[in-house]
Amino acid sequence: MSAGRRGISPVIATVIIVAVAIAISIAVAGWLFGLWGSFATGSPQIQVS
Repeated sequence: MSAGRRGISPVIATVIIVAVAIAISIAVAGWLFGLWGSFATGSPQIQVS
């Protein structure tokens, strides 16, 4: 690595971290609401005659 190279700006790093956190939150919320939705509908009922 060159000694003259600079890292990314702290503002850009913060924006990237916030964007990743929001994306993970949306993914987890979608998974949980999907899971809760399957519990709310229940399992199919079987009739034996």
